[in-house]
Amino acid sequence: MIGDMKYQDYTNEAICLAMGIGPVVPPMKEALRVILRPSFHPEACITLEPERVTAVALESMLWRAASACRMPEFAETASLAEGVLERMTARHEEILGRRPKDIGNRVYLDGMPLSVIQVSAGKVLEIDGHGCEKELSGLIRQVLELAYSAMSMPELKNALADCGRYVDLKLPKVEVVKRTVQRILVLGEERVSKDLIEAVVREEKRRKK
Repeated sequence: MIGDMKYQDYTNEAICLAMGIGPVVPPMKEALRVILRPSFHPEACITLEPERVTAVALESMLWRAASACRMPEFAETASLAEGVLERMTARHEEILGRRPKDIGNRVYLDGMPLSVIQVSAGKVLEIDGHGCEKELSGLIRQVLELAYSAMSMPELKNALADCGRYVDLKLPKVEVVKRTVQRILVLGEERVSKDLIEAVVREEKRRKK
């Protein structure tokens, strides 16, 4: 990947800062976080907790920014079925136990670098890898499918679908309905302006019913 940001500044900390989600390591007692850095699409993060899943995707690529900064994002949280987190963390631990020790020295030009951070029983287990790794990509596909199914925001589902392409996962794109924003300038005395604005809001709500 070649971008505008210095490579040494393009870190998981910078991505979490841009998304506004706090530290890289989830502050929960039990969690699994996946940070995805696709070469040609905005970064995304999925965090699994015992009872919920949260997905966040930047509207544009942090990698193309001049420096680390807070950026607009799509974000949503949904409920998670009982036992899902346990299955995902068990799979993560299996992969970590079998992973070759020298795999971290490999260099990838494109694709999707990624990180998986697990918090469990006071321990933090982490994998820094790539979407082309067979076992690791299998875990990422499962997490992406789970988050995609749980989310309802079209922009967020499409961002997850874009990430899926890097691990041979085909998720359907969702139509995004463009929202029309109307701005009204009301002139006159403050009391009259306030009454008029309230009347406009009431009429708009009535039309939407």
